[in-house]
Amino acid sequence: MAGGFQRGNRRRTPKLEARGELQSVEREGPFKEWLGMPDLYRYQLVVEGETYSYQTEDAELPVGGR
Repeated sequence: MAGGFQRGNRRRTPKLEARGELQSVEREGPFKEWLGMPDLYRYQLVVEGETYSYQTEDAELPVGGR
């Protein structure tokens, strides 16, 4: 592999996770940035009084659980 592109043994920072009671969900979209791009949806979640937002191609909220 070309130099500078290897990850090495560095640990990745985990993705942000919110835990608690989901109080509300709002979805905006679909949005298209340019022709040929898939539809994008913007979500705003309120969990335990904290507001989280993200953008995804998924029209439905994924059901969590491990």
